[in-house]
Amino acid sequence: SSGTVKYNLEKKPFPRYTGRKPYCGGGCFFVKGNFMDRDTFFETYHLNLTAQQREAVCAVDRPVLLLAVPGSGKTTTLVSRAAYLTEVCGIPSERILTLTYTVAASRDMHRRFSQLFGEEKAERVKFQTINALCQWIIYCYNRRNGSEGFRLLEDNHEVLREVYLQVQEEYPADGDLKNMQQILTWIKNSMLSPDAIEGLEYGDYRVKALYDTYVDTMKERRQMDFDDQLVYARRILRKYPEILKYCQDRFPYICLDEAQDTSAIQHDIVRLLASRERHIFMVGDEDQSIYGFRAACPQALMEFEKNWPDGRVLFLEQNFRSTPQIVRLADAFIARNGKRREKHMVTERTEGKPVRCLLLNRKDQYQEIAAMVRDSGTADCGMETAILYRNNDSAVPLIYRFLQAGIPYRSRGMDALFFTSPPVQFLKDVLQLVYHPGDCDAFLRIYWKLECYLKKEDALRAAALCRSGHAESPLDALMGMDSLPRWNQEKLQELRANLALLCRQNAAAAISGFPQMFGYYDDKERYFLLASLAERNETPEEFLQKLDRLQTVMENGSRDPSARVTLSTIHSSKGLEYDRVILMDALDGILPSSGSGGSGSFGAGGAKSFLPADLEEERRLFYVGATRAKQELILVDYKGAECPFLRAFLQQEPEKKQVPVPKQGEKAQYQPLEYKRRRKQEEAFPAGCFPAGCRVEHGKFGTGVVAFSDSTALIVEFEEAGEKKFLQTSVGRFLKRI
Repeated sequence: SSGTVKYNLEKKPFPRYTGRKPYCGGGCFFVKGNFMDRDTFFETYHLNLTAQQREAVCAVDRPVLLLAVPGSGKTTTLVSRAAYLTEVCGIPSERILTLTYTVAASRDMHRRFSQLFGEEKAERVKFQTINALCQWIIYCYNRRNGSEGFRLLEDNHEVLREVYLQVQEEYPADGDLKNMQQILTWIKNSMLSPDAIEGLEYGDYRVKALYDTYVDTMKERRQMDFDDQLVYARRILRKYPEILKYCQDRFPYICLDEAQDTSAIQHDIVRLLASRERHIFMVGDEDQSIYGFRAACPQALMEFEKNWPDGRVLFLEQNFRSTPQIVRLADAFIARNGKRREKHMVTERTEGKPVRCLLLNRKDQYQEIAAMVRDSGTADCGMETAILYRNNDSAVPLIYRFLQAGIPYRSRGMDALFFTSPPVQFLKDVLQLVYHPGDCDAFLRIYWKLECYLKKEDALRAAALCRSGHAESPLDALMGMDSLPRWNQEKLQELRANLALLCRQNAAAAISGFPQMFGYYDDKERYFLLASLAERNETPEEFLQKLDRLQTVMENGSRDPSARVTLSTIHSSKGLEYDRVILMDALDGILPSSGSGGSGSFGAGGAKSFLPADLEEERRLFYVGATRAKQELILVDYKGAECPFLRAFLQQEPEKKQVPVPKQGEKAQYQPLEYKRRRKQEEAFPAGCFPAGCRVEHGKFGTGVVAFSDSTALIVEFEEAGEKKFLQTSVGRFLKRI
């Protein structure tokens, strides 16, 4: 919780654990006393477990990694093992710690344990997040040393905004704050050295300066965020052996859930705590690791034998959730990944509906999906449907169609980054000038994007004349300036004509011609979504009002109890299941992501750039979304569009050979030969027609040299304008090789 905790400042020794020490006997750790045997335990609590599940429950004599495919009952196995430790092995409940990824997951585990073994026993077993554990470690340190801890800052947006303005010297958009938080989280969770941080690059952000300034600011104010909790707790355990010993005495038995989504620093904290007793039970699945942007470390699962040489790797491969059709396709699809252990998801279910693929026009899909779920939108229909997508932008036109059709739905409050993104904000500001020409703030936000090539001092002077009443609008003020060259005046005349045209057009026509009219091509995807929202019978002013209403609706979410339709990102659906899943926007650039939407992840080992999300993680994301379905899986295909994951999903033959996990002492070789050959070709022939090193010319910035080029973007160092970034999809309109 937030706020400074009041501690007793008197130094006190740690309480000493004097409980009975378990010993090994018959392949199982136990203490002397009247406890159940294995068979009695399973019979008493009516645990109908598979052979693989029973083996995992009883595996308590060494470190264990349990790899559990989707829908395999891993939560039941984990809580049953915790009860097995107490009921059969005689381990005191208060010595068992089960760590989960989220607060919701810890509550769900407590509920499941309580249902199976009773509320009284559940109260004695500890289910909590790693952050809660770290908070307790910091508390132990403060109590031991008589110090007053830093205050936990649950909402650090104001600090982020202040630091961004100080370092970048400009006001941040909501997307900038999200990216900055993502960068800070990645650095701390990856335990990067100062030299590695120095080498990081991400667009125009000054990564090292942002990180250092943020850390110094938080320290000066004696505040910490959730990532700092991890950093401080690890530092305490490594620096103070007596605190580490106390924590090891307190929790000699540790279970770690969702190990594939645990970061490097979190794995290191758990490793320190379990290093003495070596009673560690990790549950996860590298095939379901989809949080690379949060520095998730699925490599720890691949390197389990290296970190725990005497450990065992067990499997849960039976899926109890999905139909055979879904299981077979998903299993064949994920086998295309190379950085995984060989395992196969199976099911004993014998029937089910075939996986459906709907061929639709993308712009018309929202109306079609709304019609499809209309009959299953109320509680009197037994079918619960989830519509899953990669990011919340995809939900904007869908929510509008649902509101139009009166379809009840459920969704959590979503981020409003779509409405505050640069292209949408630019559209809003332009339309604001159409209907309110005297809005100087809107003019100053966008004048440099209107291709009038105005100097900043001229724009500020025009705004001042408007505010003082000497001109009705900044554009009028500019037109009256004799100091502006003739070509500037012509550009302003063209701008006024375009604004007048927008005023006469309907919303659909205005948005369709907007990029060409104002030369703003930065984000075609969001312009497509805007066009999907526009109706031909509404004015641009009415369209602006619609955007404001939709933003409010999305931020508030919907919890209609009668709804049987859920809208969710694939990330938010993890751990959940639905009767029917409709998976949409499996498009090149979205799923898989091109990295342009802020869904990237830093490269391992201190890579020098903030790279687009790894293709294998993108494939895992699609796999997680598909395996949420119990009865029916529907994939939306688009006419004339590239859907590489959808195509690959429907093909059951893996596209590359499975790379075996290396045994101890062998060198890991995770990259197939074809990948190395393709990588070599890419290095020899850079993507696009503007390779690094070539000279180019730009109509506004003059001549320059391409400093960096890949499949998505390139960076040009201009002789006078400095460094500029361009997207490969639109670079041909602006650059010419010389």
